[in-house]
Amino acid sequence: MNWRIAEAKQRFSELIHAVTKELQLIYNRNQLVAVVVEAEMFEEFLTRRK
Repeated sequence: MNWRIAEAKQRFSELIHAVTKELQLIYNRNQLVAVVVEAEMFEEFLTRRK
């Protein structure tokens, strides 16, 4: 799902719950500024990066 920053702040718990299903994209003025992923996915990324 795509989120605007303000919306992500207001609905933070929903954002965190949604990340268990798919990564969440956060936009500021139509520009992607962040991606929220499950901790396990992030740990896998760090492992591969080494």
